[in-house]
Amino acid sequence: MLRNKELREFAFTGDSAFRKDLSNKRKALDFKVDDGVQLVGANRGKKKNEENEKPRSNGETSDSTDLIGRLPDDCLTEIFRFLPVPLDHSLCAMVSKKWLLLQAQMHAFRFTPTMHEPTVNAMVTTYDVLEPWLSYELGERPGYLTRRLEGKKATDTRLAAIAVGTQARGGLGRLCIRGGRPSDAGLRLIALSCPGLESLSLWECGSIGDAGLEAIAMGCTLLRKLDLRNCPLVTDKGLVAIAKTSSNLSSLTLEACPNVGDPALEATSKCSNNIKSLSLNNCPCIGDEGLRSMVSRLQKLKKLKLTRLKLSDKAFEAIAKYCSSLTSLTLTGILGIHESSFLAIGRGCLNLESVTINYCPPLDDSGLWGLTQTSSCIKTVRIEGCDTVTWGGAAALLSNLHHTIRFLSISRCNGIKDPPPRAPKLPFCPRLLSLAIRNCTALGDSFLSWIRDASPAIKRLDLTGLTMVTNLGIMALLDVRKEVWTEVSLSGCARVSDDSVVALCNGCGGGIRTLSLDGCVQVGDASLEAIARLCTCINDLDLSQCAVSDLGLEFLARMGCTSLRIFSLSGCSRISNGCMSFLKEVGAGLVGLNLMHCGGLSRMAIERLKGSLSKCDIAS
Repeated sequence: MLRNKELREFAFTGDSAFRKDLSNKRKALDFKVDDGVQLVGANRGKKKNEENEKPRSNGETSDSTDLIGRLPDDCLTEIFRFLPVPLDHSLCAMVSKKWLLLQAQMHAFRFTPTMHEPTVNAMVTTYDVLEPWLSYELGERPGYLTRRLEGKKATDTRLAAIAVGTQARGGLGRLCIRGGRPSDAGLRLIALSCPGLESLSLWECGSIGDAGLEAIAMGCTLLRKLDLRNCPLVTDKGLVAIAKTSSNLSSLTLEACPNVGDPALEATSKCSNNIKSLSLNNCPCIGDEGLRSMVSRLQKLKKLKLTRLKLSDKAFEAIAKYCSSLTSLTLTGILGIHESSFLAIGRGCLNLESVTINYCPPLDDSGLWGLTQTSSCIKTVRIEGCDTVTWGGAAALLSNLHHTIRFLSISRCNGIKDPPPRAPKLPFCPRLLSLAIRNCTALGDSFLSWIRDASPAIKRLDLTGLTMVTNLGIMALLDVRKEVWTEVSLSGCARVSDDSVVALCNGCGGGIRTLSLDGCVQVGDASLEAIARLCTCINDLDLSQCAVSDLGLEFLARMGCTSLRIFSLSGCSRISNGCMSFLKEVGAGLVGLNLMHCGGLSRMAIERLKGSLSKCDIAS
């Protein structure tokens, strides 16, 4: 067997031309990766080389005859095994697609151990050339590199390049593929060359099936995270193979996989009982039996997300019984359950900290009361699209969680209306820092006056889409506040006027960082003047479709507002070309400016502004 030094000194016909290419990397590597047939295409001088390879008339051969290309694959593989450093493997892989595939098909353990590590410059050179379409950071720790392929870049050829290229820096740790044309053959190459792979995400990969997952199962036994979304060819067989070899699996996500069912969940729970995060979304073959079998063995489960599944109360009884360590629960579009399911979760999962329930008609005031009655740890509650919840459910929630709740979001719950005049008073919630009530069209000033007793400590307020709210409701919240608001959104509150904005600036102006008034048609120059004068720390201001004019922008420019970074004036029909000089002064520190649908601004004036504010991204 030849030693490394002897191999380097070994000369063969055509060796001089090959070494000349390697010594002048930048010149020799002037090629582009092709998605299909050719990986490398240094085709310059191809006709000349072909002519040189032809036998001469006197029977002699040229010095550039490609004899090494005629060697059998096994012989080439044996030669590649003695390359001294990973950088050499990458350089050889760039010679042709054949050499790339040969190196990608070699197991990592077949390489002869190197006596020294490659330098940083050598590693950078390798990745600049072999993977020019990928981003990397020198701070990535060895053995845990991250690679992402999307769209047309997601091909088997590029997977082969990743398999070979990442070996120069310790191996691949995380791989995400979205769309494109990858197949099981590409995953086999990753499995052969990347035994340290810990995270695999396959999104919209219609050509990858069980064979690819079985290869990953055999070659990547350290897998910790598996994320499969919209993979129609994956069945229970592939998931079972992963489960049998990946005992360290801690996160599993299955979305829109129509051929994955209960057997896959049962096998996964038997072999991988360390799962801490489980997400199941729109998998029609998954039902009560699979989920019950899985949660009964997952004592360490922390996060559970169930979306559009055919489940009944039996599944939630099992969750309440076995998942006592559950801290986060998300339910979306679950229809076949009743009030008893929420009551069981509330009594069994006493460590819940975050609850998100979206578009679940079975959730009503009684279910919300039962879910929060015995819990002492819930800090975050998000409810969206539950029309059976009324103001009574909100009152039960805040009463049960007034000592712990920190974030409350209620969106598109049209069953919540203004409480009656004699509604019980809400307790003070000292830890409630963020309140978001969005697109609940039946709510008005009475609801805000009622909920203000629970929210004096809030710092972030979002009232997007509350078309019935007027200045009275905003003033009611401002009167009881004990903290300075830092983020405020009144988008879509068409009845709010300058009076509320001026009062807001007078009370919280020094602390406001983000202010959104999109669609507040009664807000004009007086509000902009108050913002410019009092909101000295604001960095994100949205005045889309407001009644501001050139006069307000002039005052804004005069006051400076050096902290402003993002400014939106979309749909402000009252501003004209005369405000361009003011926008130049305001835009000195801007990174984003929205001037879309401003009918008073000409295209020429906007183009001149873009030339003046070269560092600002202007949308028009």
